[in-house]
Amino acid sequence: MPRLTVTKGIGFGSIAAAYGQVGDSDAKMAGGSFDFPLVRGGLAVPSIALRGVYSRLLDVDDADLSTWGGMVMIGKKIGPITPYAGWGMMWVESEARIDGSGIIDPLIMTSKTDQEMIVAGGKIDLAFLKLAVEGTRTDGDWQYGARVGLGF
Repeated sequence: MPRLTVTKGIGFGSIAAAYGQVGDSDAKMAGGSFDFPLVRGGLAVPSIALRGVYSRLLDVDDADLSTWGGMVMIGKKIGPITPYAGWGMMWVESEARIDGSGIIDPLIMTSKTDQEMIVAGGKIDLAFLKLAVEGTRTDGDWQYGARVGLGF
């Protein structure tokens, strides 16, 4: 899913906001994250941080979908390359509504789940160009993604 993400470092961590279009539909996604460093990495020490995430499905009349989670992340910058990994939990809450068109009562289906999440990836910082590849495992399945960004 293509999306625009803006990240800003603040004195005690970083915050990010994201907005994206879901395929060819009218559906959109908005969300954000917050990273709070527990250990700021150095020459021989990896960085360790807590991450909180949230996202919500927008512009879909018959469905609601929200996700939120928390993770512990670890990474070690080696020159321009930073391999990283993380473990945490993700909670998903969804609701779908089917209109009965006056013939029957509307049908409402809800779901609340939690699942373990594992993340592994790496990023490369080349002056203003930022490249990243990442794999995420939830519910036993791996999903992969890539990001290209500009940093100032």
